[in-house]
Amino acid sequence: MTCSSIGKIDATGWEVDLHLDWIRGDTFNWSTSVNYTTNQAIVEDLGQDTDQIVYAGFSSRGNAAIVGLPLTSMIGTSVGRDASGAPLIDASGSYTSNNDTNYKTNKYALIGDSNPDFIANVANTITYGNVSFNFLFNATIGGDMYSSYMMTLLGRGQTIDTVDRELPYILPGVLSDGSPNNKMIDNATTYFGNLIVGPDELRTWDASVLRLSEVSLSYDLPKKWLDKTPFGAASVTAQGFNLWYDAYNTPEGTNYDPNIAGLGVGNGSGFEYFNGVSAKRYGVSVKLTF
Repeated sequence: MTCSSIGKIDATGWEVDLHLDWIRGDTFNWSTSVNYTTNQAIVEDLGQDTDQIVYAGFSSRGNAAIVGLPLTSMIGTSVGRDASGAPLIDASGSYTSNNDTNYKTNKYALIGDSNPDFIANVANTITYGNVSFNFLFNATIGGDMYSSYMMTLLGRGQTIDTVDRELPYILPGVLSDGSPNNKMIDNATTYFGNLIVGPDELRTWDASVLRLSEVSLSYDLPKKWLDKTPFGAASVTAQGFNLWYDAYNTPEGTNYDPNIAGLGVGNGSGFEYFNGVSAKRYGVSVKLTF
């Protein structure tokens, strides 16, 4: 029996760990641990007579393996453009759409890449006597997200980002004759007519996010308190998770959290269809050692 490969990717990445002890003493200590990771997988060959395979999502919008591009590439319908790449505006003043989602024939079908440029985690531990304070800060920089949630809030005027409803808008681009667009449209047409019913490209944002992932405060009971108990050690910890985040390149009024798996279990990423986000969580735990 002869076996042949169906594709080939070239994956590279870096991971760096750093630990620093800022203060080391008998009663007070402060240390910081930093973890930095970056990785990229480039499609080199698809093993068959094609340059593009959509492996997650839908045939016209999803993650696609495209020769020469990252495996996490996102394809979808795009804004129509002229030969120089300028957005084309139709007779009503809105963007035109290009429904060709094959990258080989329409390079603008590549609407994003869900893979972040890098992920960094910074963990701090501060102890004073029997008390320990810990917090974990995360930065996920880069990576794109197609969002139905932001599209709907903006398109239906349910966010402060569309507060200037009385003002006319002129979309950047050119008309069919190549002249700069000068057609004024109202707020509803700008957002509803383009974001909701327009091309997928307009519903894709940079998903960079800063996050306070975890905070905890622990207290180790003094051993003399345990002399008449069967326990050798005991501690009480209060914890909070996902307490704060800022997706700073998304519309401010949407309070968007990119921590979403919109395509369910599998290899798909970078698409959100009104999926639930990770919630804040609080808890108290007791640890007993015999």
